[in-house]
Amino acid sequence: MPGIAIPGIFAWRPLIHKATESVRLFSAARVIEDSAGGIRAAVAAGMTVVGLCAASHIREGHDLKLRDAGAVHLAHSWSDAERFALNFFKI
Repeated sequence: MPGIAIPGIFAWRPLIHKATESVRLFSAARVIEDSAGGIRAAVAAGMTVVGLCAASHIREGHDLKLRDAGAVHLAHSWSDAERFALNFFKI
């Protein structure tokens, strides 16, 4: 009904502001991940993801799965992962 105030409507404003801030923080986040599920979750949260293909449990073709899941870059060795991390954090 027009002209009727809804009690507590302004209580949502701080929550909306916090949610907007969180989205900005997530979009600035960088993730190094070796599982397709983890990559999909990070991408869904708006994060940039490097797929890690350096662990001992990684099998042939895993890099394609990570790329399909949304990895923007692939690290095929621990030194690749280190290079990405240093670049992300400008160390």
